[in-house]
Amino acid sequence: MMNTIRKRAALFGSVAALSLALAACSTDADTADDTASDTEMSEDMDSALTLDPVGEACSAVPAEGEGSSEGMADDPVATAASNNPLLSTLVTAVGEAGLVDTLNGLEGATVFAPINDAFGAFTEEELNGILADTELLTEILTAHVVGENLTLEDLEAAGTVTTLQGTELELDFSAGELPVITGTNTAAVVCGNVQTANATVHLIDTVLLPNTEASAEGEMESALTLQPVGEACAAVPAEGEGSSEGMADDPVAIAASNNPLLSTLVTAVGEAGLVDNLNGLEGATVFAPINDAFGAFTEEELN
Repeated sequence: MMNTIRKRAALFGSVAALSLALAACSTDADTADDTASDTEMSEDMDSALTLDPVGEACSAVPAEGEGSSEGMADDPVATAASNNPLLSTLVTAVGEAGLVDTLNGLEGATVFAPINDAFGAFTEEELNGILADTELLTEILTAHVVGENLTLEDLEAAGTVTTLQGTELELDFSAGELPVITGTNTAAVVCGNVQTANATVHLIDTVLLPNTEASAEGEMESALTLQPVGEACAAVPAEGEGSSEGMADDPVAIAASNNPLLSTLVTAVGEAGLVDNLNGLEGATVFAPINDAFGAFTEEELN
């Protein structure tokens, strides 16, 4: 396809140059004809560069609305998938794993998206067990995501890709324009090149299983880092131990002590003797009052 585009681009350049050469001795009518020809060729090139979904299963994608191919192109990938009725089970899994914001926040990605029928390989009990196990579910879902935006053409050229979970996938195009994917198990693309605002989605007929021996934790953790959300996040230091990235390296009480927005809270935690308690929790969510929140108390009340 890229060769075809280059040839068209070269042809377009040649035609444009020829038009300029003839312009010196042509009539106004000839010039108008040349201009119309150039415009038509430019429109043809734009059309050639527009990707359309490929595959028999694409016919089951809604023809219009937010869940259509055109509608999905306007939204980031998790939001786009939530509007597609073929992907409702996958969307549930992404929600259970808490990966909606993560996937929507990726700058570019390729998602091999199992359609609903793909989950039929699991019994209801097995599927419920997977959905309840956040760690396992995250492993499975990230085995379907590649950290760069790859069309079918890109996948064919690459031959193999590595998922965020660390599983290496081989793409076999020998049967036609849609590949068979082989990793820990095998799946087939049934509708490829579905575009979203930040990813290309290829619908597949089987849930890909992660390679539990894959050693790509650093890459995976980096790709899955959640970005802080909210206006007040702008006041968090951009770098250093008090930054979002810096705080991620420390347990919660120490991390808070490095954030200037939380100095009053840190004092309170210290007075209560809870530093070691908070730092020792295996997992927690903390609703942390910023310094201004303590302004509801008088100095005497706070003391």
